[in-house]
Amino acid sequence: MNRERNIPPSTSMLGNSAHQPTLVPSVGPPQVGARNQGDQKPDAKSTRSTTPRRAPRRRGRPRGPEREMLSVRILAENDRKLTAAVEATGLNPQSIVDQALEAYFKRLKIQDPDAA
Repeated sequence: MNRERNIPPSTSMLGNSAHQPTLVPSVGPPQVGARNQGDQKPDAKSTRSTTPRRAPRRRGRPRGPEREMLSVRILAENDRKLTAAVEATGLNPQSIVDQALEAYFKRLKIQDPDAA
């Protein structure tokens, strides 16, 4: 029992006013390390992704050339120009960058070192 207010330990005191506290019965004894309902881990079956997978490649659609991943940072001005070029040409940024690199390599007379 709570000695100050003579409240049994199985109840909590919620005050709706300073003079008349409201007693709410507790569900059970407090548990150390207990999780909230929302914190419970899902079952093994529900851990699988529920997002739809990518649609399979269309039949007869040719696979594009093999590509390498490249990540670079560009100046904000060049990014705005690239966006304008995408809107003006209808090409995607990858195609524009590939064409620009080819033009740059051609101007510098740089050949593919793996080409036989």
